[in-house]
Amino acid sequence: QPDPGRRTMTRTTKTIVLVIVGFVILSAITIVGLGVWFVTSAIDTVAADETTATQSFADVRSRFAGRDPILTMTDRGPIFAQPPPEMPPQDLETIRLIAWDPNEEQLASFTLPFWLVRMRDGPFSISASTMLPNVKVSLRAHDLERYGPALLIDQVDEDGSRVLIWTE
Repeated sequence: QPDPGRRTMTRTTKTIVLVIVGFVILSAITIVGLGVWFVTSAIDTVAADETTATQSFADVRSRFAGRDPILTMTDRGPIFAQPPPEMPPQDLETIRLIAWDPNEEQLASFTLPFWLVRMRDGPFSISASTMLPNVKVSLRAHDLERYGPALLIDQVDEDGSRVLIWTE
């Protein structure tokens, strides 16, 4: 005859395992949902003609008057146009991007909190394109903080599309 205490222990164990599995599944769904929410709330795309887009880029560039971008895009990929200054790092709050697509007449903006960049332990890469995935410049959050608020990239492609990336 089976021990009634053993059967109760088995039911209790099953219940605990089901609760843990349910919690893990619920946590995974929550994390994915928060990730989707973050990306969709961080990207803003608006219809904009060339005049509006040009003015948006000029407004950002005016904040960095007389300063060239840190990175320059070449046929071989991004290169440093200037070394980091020998000064203590400054606290940055965001990395911002605006991009103009002349074919779709859309202006997209993206804001990334800098604390997310700091979370990454190693360097992150900026690639020239998906066609040249091995041509990259590696940067660390600490490197960017040494530049302080700065214009990172101002790139205009042959088709008229433009990307501007800066830190604040």
